[in-house]
Amino acid sequence: MDGGVTATRRPVDRPSRPRRIVATEPIGIGENLLALGILPVGAGSFFDWSTIGYFCPWSELVEAPIRERVRDIGYYGTNTELIAAAQPDLILDLRSTEDGRTGSEVHSSGRCSYDDLCEIAPTALFDRPLGAPGFLGRIEQLGTALRVEDRVEPLLASWRARTRALREHVAGQTVSALNMTAFGIDEGRGFAPGLGAGFAPTLGAEGQVFSAMGLELVSPAAHRPAQEAVQLTAGSVGELSAPTLFLTLDDPDLGPVHRVLSQRPLAGLPAVRTGRVFDYRWMHARSGWFSAHWQLDVIARAFGISRLRTAGSAAPVHLAVAPKGKAAVVSTVECGTATLSGPGIPEIRLDLDAGVPAMVDLGDVAGDVCAFPEGYSLRTERNGARRLTLDRESALERLAQRRPAA
Repeated sequence: MDGGVTATRRPVDRPSRPRRIVATEPIGIGENLLALGILPVGAGSFFDWSTIGYFCPWSELVEAPIRERVRDIGYYGTNTELIAAAQPDLILDLRSTEDGRTGSEVHSSGRCSYDDLCEIAPTALFDRPLGAPGFLGRIEQLGTALRVEDRVEPLLASWRARTRALREHVAGQTVSALNMTAFGIDEGRGFAPGLGAGFAPTLGAEGQVFSAMGLELVSPAAHRPAQEAVQLTAGSVGELSAPTLFLTLDDPDLGPVHRVLSQRPLAGLPAVRTGRVFDYRWMHARSGWFSAHWQLDVIARAFGISRLRTAGSAAPVHLAVAPKGKAAVVSTVECGTATLSGPGIPEIRLDLDAGVPAMVDLGDVAGDVCAFPEGYSLRTERNGARRLTLDRESALERLAQRRPAA
């Protein structure tokens, strides 16, 4: 995993009160702060809404109260007054590895520098880009910068367990992905060809979730694997020939999904003809903890996999259950012997090594386990018996786990 250099002009204290952090990268840093249990005071856009109107949407796994809390307080254009008004304990910015320029310098055309940010509060710089999967590397950097390293490994262990459990069921499946941005729908001519039609991720960079799943990602033939994404024309969209398509509509002018799918060139794709199109919400060059987990959910649903885990925040065990009853069980820590029990099944014993899938057959009761997981429990030598629950990330839950005791 690549690690960017973290630089600060002034030392970052570890205050006893909640930290006030302004993240000047729209989604990725903000999502990763939330995953660490830290609420930023701002994680909006670099751009000024009054002149450009640019905003990257949050994953639905970041609940509405939190999205509303951070949406309008961020770093917009060159307006350092907004940052100062937030009274941040720390400002986070990104630095290009190509030319050394910071995000604040680039998006303000040089009018707002790193030094200007340092006048307001301690400012940390993270190198950009990171190698895939970038959000994991960014979480490690944030943990170091904020002196919460103890929170990082549990997150990484959870990601490994979730992806390895799901990988047992979907590895080798062939899929395509497309982020449609500006085809320009015209009632008479369908899609107007030309650059800007959309982007397709590659396994070398933006396809990080697909590669974690072991999925075969079908991209247009003419692309460089090192690219962040492949820019498509209306003609090259036809090369996305996989039987399953993960689609993102990134332009409100495209209209409703059913209308888009009914027109050329998407109408002719195998996945569209068979109804194997899933709303992926993948955004070009955006990466964060909750966005990645939204994508895990979509991939699981696309192949009929139910995702469960043991309840509680301490060292969860993750399960991925296939429609025919096969379940992959992966623990985030060494558990030794574990016992799965509940209505309709005899006690199932299995050995759980950290991060290593253990396969069990739930048979006919698999549907009950997935529909009513709270009726079943997994007992481990480490944590005793814990009931099962649906596995879904929640920013509110992450923050609640870090809330100081009253």
